[in-house]
Amino acid sequence: GTLTSKEREAAAAAPPKPLATRPLFKICGLSTYEHAVTAIREGVDFIGMVFYAKSPRNVSDLSKALKMAELVRRCQLRPHPVWGKLPQSVGVFMKESAERINEVAREVPLDMVQLYGYSEGEIAVETLRRADGSPMPVVWAVSITGKKDLDAAKWPAGIKGLCIDSKVGKAVGGTGVSFDWSILTGFQPNVPLFLAGGVDEANARQAASLPNVSVVDVSSGAETAQKKDSMKIRNLTRLVKQAIPPYFGPFGGQFVPEILIPSLADLEKQYLRVSQSEEFWAAVRGYWKNYACRPSLLYRADKLTEDIRRGCPEGMGATLWLKREDLLHTGAHKINNALGQAVLAKWLGKSRMIAETGAGQ
Repeated sequence: GTLTSKEREAAAAAPPKPLATRPLFKICGLSTYEHAVTAIREGVDFIGMVFYAKSPRNVSDLSKALKMAELVRRCQLRPHPVWGKLPQSVGVFMKESAERINEVAREVPLDMVQLYGYSEGEIAVETLRRADGSPMPVVWAVSITGKKDLDAAKWPAGIKGLCIDSKVGKAVGGTGVSFDWSILTGFQPNVPLFLAGGVDEANARQAASLPNVSVVDVSSGAETAQKKDSMKIRNLTRLVKQAIPPYFGPFGGQFVPEILIPSLADLEKQYLRVSQSEEFWAAVRGYWKNYACRPSLLYRADKLTEDIRRGCPEGMGATLWLKREDLLHTGAHKINNALGQAVLAKWLGKSRMIAETGAGQ
């Protein structure tokens, strides 16, 4: 475990950090466009792509990396005081030369790079450039086995962030093994601190609760059978941020009277808990079937079919079927939402609901 039993209990019981101090979230080792889309939709802040030939997550086809980086650029709609606009693409390199890093960056418009396996002074970070020629922000990775390594850690001046990862044998990243996070207590590197190594669904909330962690960095924890898993990406994002994504691309947001904010925050927290329950979803599905008659029925309209065929050559003409959406009053999506909210209210022991009509109904 990464924390003692008492520390683990305290982290689970403690309220989430205030919104302004909650850590950002990075998924590393994304290698497909589809998983990049999933990560961005869920509100992941840093889209990590590995450029290391020996890694199973290596993006060897730079055209794929280009497509993902361009997607990230199109979705940079969330301003941040430290990082500019989020999300951002991160190229992860292991012991590559500055020339090779710049070569990749000229083809792939990376927003920053994360460097593994270097000793201080081994690479001149100030020589790294983005595709537009501007200085490339650098996250310097230090891989450790314990406090002795942390105390001896060195990094160059001018970096944008520092990543502390776990070291297992000769492997300096992507091991899926965590170190003792308690040794980070009091560690202040004067740049944003990334925490990597062994973060998964079981401990992501603990990682996010650490006071000096600015970015939670996950790779293998978001995978099933060494492949990125969209549901794990979703769950991890919500565990780290303790929030449901407020935006869908450029759309969305929460604009409500301040007096309602505490209630809405509690509702969101409870939904995140309840939505993991199969019993809850069984109840919702039961109402879909027995109340809303879903899936909706098909009805063969014999008289309308006969009328249509009168105007057609013999043997021709369509058979007309009606999908009985009239059973789903106001539309399927609305009754789905209304039933879901009603079951959630019942699940939480609420006796009253405030309902809002939609589309003028």
